[in-house]
Amino acid sequence: MANLSHNLLILICFTLLSGCASSYSAGIESRQNPDGSITVNEYSDLGVRISQTKGHQWGDLYRARVVLENTDSNDLTLQYQFNWYDEGGDEVAADSYAWTPITIYGHNQKSLESLAPDSFCKSFRVTVRDLKSTKTFKTNLFGIH
Repeated sequence: MANLSHNLLILICFTLLSGCASSYSAGIESRQNPDGSITVNEYSDLGVRISQTKGHQWGDLYRARVVLENTDSNDLTLQYQFNWYDEGGDEVAADSYAWTPITIYGHNQKSLESLAPDSFCKSFRVTVRDLKSTKTFKTNLFGIH
């Protein structure tokens, strides 16, 4: 019985801590839909805007290009991630996209590009978030540090 209570306590603590680990939110995202339309969503004011979103066929793969514009005089340290989708809107290679850090200097632009992982990809989404407000926890066999 004591072992069950101990395991339950560990499970509750882990659940609470994992909630903290996923408490970031995207600042801004842009999506090119399979029909070619562009959607931009802004969730928080990062001081950056997406000034251009383009996608086109490049050989037998799809290529994405997004231009970020720093609207502030301060340098911005951000992360971005591209996600790719097939014609039906299903994500392709869902867990294989890494967050990439970038710096955009005051009142400058930065072009981001990505090539689809396979020929089934017909649309994409790029998400940008503030690097400084992102929480990360290291895990090992013994738990969270």
